Parts: sequence; structure tokens; C-alpha cells
Amino acid sequence: MAAAQSNFVWSPSLFQLIGLNSNKPGLLTTTVNERRKRRLGIHFDSWDSLPMHMRARGRYRLSVNVGAGDRFFLFMVATATDVLDVMNADMSETINATDMLRLAMQRLPKPTVYRLRIPPMWGYVAQTDYLPHDGSTFGAGLFDFSAHMLADFRPSKNYFRSMSLHHVTR
Repeated sequence: MAAAQSNFVWSPSLFQLIGLNSNKPGLLTTTVNERRKRRLGIHFDSWDSLPMHMRARGRYRLSVNVGAGDRFFLFMVATATDVLDVMNADMSETINATDMLRLAMQRLPKPTVYRLRIPPMWGYVAQTDYLPHDGSTFGAGLFDFSAHMLADFRPSKNYFRSMSLHHVTR
């Protein structure tokens, strides 16, 4: 939390600690639908329960690798808005966001999924209700441990002075 507070500012009223998560190494994707006991793969989160056309207003997720080994963030350069553009807008009330994403992917050219390596004590900030994504431990040799929180994160004024891009693979 102290490191996040030195790099980001956010409204305490919008802050939510999601908690700690752990996954075994070698998983292509990490998110599990607890009702079905199946991995979701690339998906939208629904923390703020916003309809598709309003998801750009959702909170951001800060995820920090607190383990000893690498973990990975998978994401597509697509958004909930892009999915709505492909699908019939009136479907957005009758189908959940991830199912709508899967239907849209059948109509789009083959999408590119990017894989960002997150070394220990590094993290990412992403609007995961709006951005198709998942975690991965494929290629990692150790159990994955990560901390997650939601807020309206905004970089502090000094953040970009020390920023560097760290190993993005496709």
C-alpha cells in the first residue's frame, strides 16, 4: 500500500481491497468461475456491475506481484466499446459481458493477445471491467502470489519520471 500511495492518488471512498491470490505455475489462464469450476480465459471483470456502454467509467484495478517469481498479465487491445460496436447494442442487457466478448470474437478478425511479464514487486494498473484480460503463470517456475485492489487510480505527478517498460512479449 505504501508503494502504491507514493505512485498513485485515489479517492479513499472508491477504494476496495480485493485481497491476495495464489496460483500454481504452468496455468495458461488463472481466473476461475467458482460456480462452474472452470477457467474463464480472457474475460471482463464485473466489479462495478456497470452495463457495457458505461464500463469506461469503472474503477481501475491495481495488481502487484508479491511472490518470488514472475507472473503474467494477458490482455487484448479491445474494449467493451469495441465489443458493443460489433454486437447488437440491445444484446448488452440480456447477456453477460464475457459471453458477449466471446460472441464478438467470432465476428472479428483473429484478435491479438499480449502477454506482459510482471516480475516480483512489479504490478499493473488496468481498467479490467473495460479491458479483456486474464492472468497467467505459464512459463513460471514458482507459485504465483499477487495482491489486488480497486480504486480510481491516477498516477502522481512524479510517476512518469521513473517509469520504464519491462519486457513485453507477444
